[in-house]
Amino acid sequence: TSAILLGTQLVLMSLVDPLGIGSYIFDVAVERVRGYITASYSRQNENDADELGMLLTSLSCFDVVAGATVLDKLASLGGHTETQMLDTHPASAERHSHISAMSKI
Repeated sequence: TSAILLGTQLVLMSLVDPLGIGSYIFDVAVERVRGYITASYSRQNENDADELGMLLTSLSCFDVVAGATVLDKLASLGGHTETQMLDTHPASAERHSHISAMSKI
């Protein structure tokens, strides 16, 4: 999808004045759209990495509940408590819930 967005950006940029404010606004808008698209993908990668980490931890005979404890401590430190649209990582509280659920399986 990034290649399609970049190609579309190049075609439309050639139609807009390349030195004017319109091209700048268009470029910013394309970057925002790209951010919306890739942010959720990145969050899913983080969830997948957490699950893989839990699997490797379990296979290594370590305590899988400790991962949830670490994320619980991170969540209690503050920061953002909910995942926003452009966040690349899930909020610590959400990761804690996900890992806690995984550790009970």
